[in-house]
Amino acid sequence: GVRLVGSEMCIRDSNTQLNTQIESQLALIEKFESSTAQVALIERQMLPLIMKMVESLGEFVDLDLPFHEQERAERILFLEENIEKSEVDISEKFRQVLEVYQIENEYGRKMDSYSHIITINGQEHDVNVLRVGRIAMVAQTKDTTISAVYDKATKSWVELDNGTYRNSIKNGIKMANKQASIGVMTLPIAAPTGAK
Repeated sequence: GVRLVGSEMCIRDSNTQLNTQIESQLALIEKFESSTAQVALIERQMLPLIMKMVESLGEFVDLDLPFHEQERAERILFLEENIEKSEVDISEKFRQVLEVYQIENEYGRKMDSYSHIITINGQEHDVNVLRVGRIAMVAQTKDTTISAVYDKATKSWVELDNGTYRNSIKNGIKMANKQASIGVMTLPIAAPTGAK
């Protein structure tokens, strides 16, 4: 009889332990189901946010200085296409948008120079463009005889007094290309919109 009682107690203890484990697992399943529902809700709310962010990026690029236009347009197109793809996870879509925001942010802090063909006074010229963040975008013909500044208001290149800006732009281009150490430049800076 003692062994039987001991066995019954063992079985009762095992059943109690098993019931506790089952209850714990059911609570965990319920918690996971609740978390999954919350994730699905967040994902549904994230997509409109991502779409708005991409739309805002596109508008910003359109209104910004016209540099690296093809590269920037391709990035926006890539984001717009990925929004439509169901196989791209929502977190990956968000990461991609944040990455493009970071690239656009970096443009505002850096100086660069590149070759481009622009129109000055109705004539096309092969120039070196110098962009200083989003503060100034100037250009100079390869022979340095003509200098120009991009005017955001008219969306056109305006010829500058070459005597005033020639050496400064030439040196700025060298600085951007790491052919000269960083120094002071005299550049035409437009007043902010609304400034008197």
